[in-house]
Amino acid sequence: MGKLESRMGALEDRMGRLEDRVGKLEGQIGDLGGRMDKIEEQLASLGRSFQIYNSTLLKVLSTKGVLTGVEAEALAGYLSLVPPARSKYYTEEVRQRLIELIKAVREGRYTAADVRELGRIAELMEKEWEETGRRDLLDYYLKLQMLVAILEGILVSRGEWPREELWA
Repeated sequence: MGKLESRMGALEDRMGRLEDRVGKLEGQIGDLGGRMDKIEEQLASLGRSFQIYNSTLLKVLSTKGVLTGVEAEALAGYLSLVPPARSKYYTEEVRQRLIELIKAVREGRYTAADVRELGRIAELMEKEWEETGRRDLLDYYLKLQMLVAILEGILVSRGEWPREELWA
């Protein structure tokens, strides 16, 4: 009986140490989860910063006339391959309107209202991508944002877009 009690005591000690280790590991895993969340936030912020930089650069270049309607029309031609709609934000109706707007840009007959609408459609695509993870929408959204920035700059240079809206 003494040996059994001795072994039981040793097992209880080992179990206690294992429970302590598991507790420490759980705490460390929790810390890692918090760190990962922070890294995700920082990466999202970095991505947004890059988009803002890119958009600002394109607006400045198009305002100065470095990027012109020719480049905008070429990018619009590339964007004529519109992703399929199958969602709650990027609907078939939105897709059809996007096709019309891209055609107007390709033909050089767009207005400030059209450019604002392209921006709104880009936001819908971004929201849809965030919820569904559709890579085609992310790729298209980024290019569409580039087009919007170029068009805004062109409209500013023509006096058709309020400068205060350019940096909003």
